[in-house]
Amino acid sequence: MKNLFLTVLMLATTILAFAQDHSSSSGFLVTDYQWDITRNDSVATMQMDVPFDNQSGKFDTLLLVIEKNNQQQRPSRMRLQIPAGIERNIGVMINFGKNVKKEYGYSSELSGEPLMAPCTHCDEQRCYVDFQEGYAGNEGSGNKTDLFASFNEFDTVIIFFMYPDGRQANLMIPLESFRKSYLIL
Repeated sequence: MKNLFLTVLMLATTILAFAQDHSSSSGFLVTDYQWDITRNDSVATMQMDVPFDNQSGKFDTLLLVIEKNNQQQRPSRMRLQIPAGIERNIGVMINFGKNVKKEYGYSSELSGEPLMAPCTHCDEQRCYVDFQEGYAGNEGSGNKTDLFASFNEFDTVIIFFMYPDGRQANLMIPLESFRKSYLIL
């Protein structure tokens, strides 16, 4: 049964690899993203696990968390939760893309300069990258990048990080499900 599952998984990954235009991408592309939504009297939370191949013979997950106070339009915090074994000195690179129709299908064209985001803190199992009120600070310049606006403007978010041994994770996540889910918060 395990061999059958692995065979089906490998076949699906191979088909996705040939169907997409992601040269040298090691990410695992999931096309049907579902956000889990929880609410209480003052805060609503959206979260989604994104599986990816960590290039060490197993899959791992990245967790996206959006927290929103019920009386505000903007999120109070956006958080990436990633495996603790990443290269902490580099942190996480984030970029956004727009889907563009090409003669062979759709491709995602990147928005320009990627954002480098340092890990806020790490524990034994996970590292966290927090963006208070949906903003990322640009080191040295004092300017802020509005990630929340980019999540609403672009079609995909691309998240990249490295491991100390040179392995890389490159995840491309469609944002249409984010916009639909955020509307019902």
